Amino acid sequence: MGPSELGQMLPSDPSHWLTAYAPPTDELLALARLEPGPESGPESLDRTQLIPPLPSMGPDAPDWMRAARAMADGFERCIQRGTVDPLEQAAIERAWLSWTMGGITASHVLRVIKLVSHSHRWLATMPPTRSQVQVIEDCTVLVHNGLPTSVRSTVPVERVRGVIWRLSQTVDPWIAIVEGTVELLGWKDYAQAHAASILRAIIDEY
Repeated sequence: MGPSELGQMLPSDPSHWLTAYAPPTDELLALARLEPGPESGPESLDRTQLIPPLPSMGPDAPDWMRAARAMADGFERCIQRGTVDPLEQAAIERAWLSWTMGGITASHVLRVIKLVSHSHRWLATMPPTRSQVQVIEDCTVLVHNGLPTSVRSTVPVERVRGVIWRLSQTVDPWIAIVEGTVELLGWKDYAQAHAASILRAIIDEY
């Protein structure tokens, strides 16, 4: 399973998708013995030279518009070429994930936000006399059952339980909302998996 396969069951352990990109053990050992070396490699491998400046679209064009045009031009060049290298493919998948929000609608995202927020507040107001294990289990069931159907079908109960436990240890409500929501939606998995794929591509290329 890869980060581009949206709508699939998320792993209970978020590190699963990271280990999928891990080089063989002997390569990791060799990598650990290498000196950092210069900041840039040979000129032919310096990808920063391939990044075009943002196109001029008139003095009033906002940065987002010029950035969108630059990406569209870059994507079109890839399409016309018919091939992409691993770094380009990872960049395209990452852009697609951002554009589609991982296949989740805004209304579903809001529902998950509310579930996480309510859970965090509920956990913070539980009397100390109640068993923490039972509180977390009750909250896990409520959150998992309350998830939008399309989200619930991809989220194991074990992951929800882990999210609820971390919410119980988080003081800041906004941090709780962000961390809990991205975990339940799988956004953190996708972002880290994309990062892992880029790291592996750079190791293999250079």
